[in-house]
Formats: sequence, C-alpha cells, structure tokens
Amino acid sequence: MHNTPVVYTINSCSRCQKVKNYLEELNITFNERNLSETPRYHKDLQDSIGEVYVPIIIYGNCIIKGDQLEEINKMIHLENDS
Repeated sequence: MHNTPVVYTINSCSRCQKVKNYLEELNITFNERNLSETPRYHKDLQDSIGEVYVPIIIYGNCIIKGDQLEEINKMIHLENDS
C-alpha cells in the first residue's frame, strides 16, 4: 500500500480488536491511534471527520466506521487496483 491506514481505537473495544486482527491477518500495516492512551487523538478524530467513533479506519479519502470487514476488503481492492 502506498499510504498507511490509520485505525482509531480505545481500550477494551472488541470491535476495535476485530478490525486490528483482520488487518494483521491480511498483512496490512496500519497506524493505531488509541484514544484511551493518547487523549489528543480524540481531538484529531473530531477535527478529521467531525465526530468521535471507534473503530474508525481512515485511509486516504476512505473512512470506514465500525468493524465492516467487507468495506475493508473494498478499501484493499481499490488500493491494489491503483
């Protein structure tokens, strides 16, 4: 991948863990931004998309809310077609 997806998470979030595990299974490198461990990420997320929600994947112009594995697959497919 040309850019690295950013995954916003919090501690004790099963959906966040599901997304991270899925990306790892696909050997997708990503940057995790844990709002529980680094509170300023809360503001970064609010400024980026206008709300705070986890998990969120931001990849270029693509924003995926929640643990939508099919949307992650589309994101990967679009990148591989580039």
